[in-house]
Amino acid sequence: MLDAIDLIGKTVLYGGTLYNITNVYFVPSAVHNRHYFYFGLQHPNNQSKLNVSYTELLPYLKEQIKL
Repeated sequence: MLDAIDLIGKTVLYGGTLYNITNVYFVPSAVHNRHYFYFGLQHPNNQSKLNVSYTELLPYLKEQIKL
């Protein structure tokens, strides 16, 4: 996939804080289509993770991640 970008390890500014994308999760029993995929975001100076749905994070990815 020449026009695809691996998002794991990329940095994204979300909610005014810079996070590293560490995981992508699939929730097979999601109650709505917008909840099937989640991204694990980790603050570079912290071990805690923030899980954000694909639909919520997509505008940030489209704006900040380029080929």
